[in-house]
Amino acid sequence: MSPQEVDEFRANPQFQDAVLLRLWDDEAKVAGLEVPGLEAYRDRIRGLIRYAGNSGALS
Repeated sequence: MSPQEVDEFRANPQFQDAVLLRLWDDEAKVAGLEVPGLEAYRDRIRGLIRYAGNSGALS
């Protein structure tokens, strides 16, 4: 990142959470581990989106 890009990133109020998420994602990787494709999670994702929409969390 350029210095300007770093400043813009840090201006986001949730930039620290984004960095933590990236670190956790990197730490969770297991070389050679086979995982299901996105299709395996489609129904769960749709259900969570519906739940969030009904709870007002997406407003």
